[in-house]
Amino acid sequence: MSGEDHQRQGLLHAALDRLRCRLPSLAAATVQAVRRHGDAPPAPAADGALRTIVHHAALWVLEAVDDRTDPAHIGEAGLLNRTHHSLTAPLVSQACNDMCRRTWQALVQEATAEEGQLLLERSARYLAASTELVEHVLTEQSAAAGSETRLREMATRLLNGERPPASLSAEGGTADTYAVLAVPTQRPGEIAGIAARHHWLSAEQPGAVTVLVPVGGPGRRADGRARARHAFHALCPQHPVGLGLPADVEGIPAAVADAWEAVATLRRLGRHEPGLFQLDDVLLEAMLCRAPELAARLAGRLRPVTRCQPYLLDTLAAFLDNDGDRRELARQLYIHPNTLNHRLRRVSELTGLSLANAGDLCLLKAALTAWQVTNAAAGAGTGRPAFRAA
Repeated sequence: MSGEDHQRQGLLHAALDRLRCRLPSLAAATVQAVRRHGDAPPAPAADGALRTIVHHAALWVLEAVDDRTDPAHIGEAGLLNRTHHSLTAPLVSQACNDMCRRTWQALVQEATAEEGQLLLERSARYLAASTELVEHVLTEQSAAAGSETRLREMATRLLNGERPPASLSAEGGTADTYAVLAVPTQRPGEIAGIAARHHWLSAEQPGAVTVLVPVGGPGRRADGRARARHAFHALCPQHPVGLGLPADVEGIPAAVADAWEAVATLRRLGRHEPGLFQLDDVLLEAMLCRAPELAARLAGRLRPVTRCQPYLLDTLAAFLDNDGDRRELARQLYIHPNTLNHRLRRVSELTGLSLANAGDLCLLKAALTAWQVTNAAAGAGTGRPAFRAA
């Protein structure tokens, strides 16, 4: 290479390097333009993913005119690795086309006369790379859409207790069974997108997503709980999530019903804090919610306590939650052990039930649960967390 050619290359490299520093702002401008003028603007949560895609796309196209680099094959460049469920093929291709136009326009506008001549010599190469990029986006996104359709059909069959045919499960196969997560949410599309990135099946409904997490091998129920906890943290839910653990594929519909029953029970109780609950965790509450007359009668066993000294109810609840360790409970409540003993004695006197008798203790716990259920039904939930074993 002659000295003149080396100097010309240096000028081109300088122009490309300057432009690379501007790509983040150009990507942001592209996203704003697509949001204003696109046929189907992206969801706000997808803006970050779209900025990443068009930024990486511009870098790949610039490599086509930069003699210092050997651009990766477009299929291996991972341009769509950070996509989002709401980003359709036409929208992404529109954004990439806009980004390529902005990038070339910025290159030419900021170039000196000599740099502009060098860019003109490489314009055909840039145009070819831009065209290849847009075609790749349309092809890949269309293939992804077909895959999503098959996965939705798989999820529908499994939720009905049917094992999908081999033609549907060829991509990822079908697990021996699945942990079922019932996720109430105001962002079902986002939850379904997270599930898809983890290769979990899901079914969306307004305000809700049912997620199927594959489970297999020995120790299936223990493995199901562990995988469900992992999925719970990955989904970052804002409300209680129901969990069902079927023994096999045929048991999935019943597990779905149990998971959503747990969610419905917690909702009736006014419990909205995130957590992972099986129906067994709130089984008594669920039964009492379905039998309001019996719940009211059982809660009536505590009426003398609430009528005379309501604060004793909180002391009783804390005592039952603390497995009867009076010394530790007194420390937690910042009261003298004798004060605690006096309060518990008053509970026994008012209810006629002994805290030293296993049967009476069980009845008191059931009565307290019934009190929570009836109060929640009347719009006066106690706010105490549900007993949970999972």
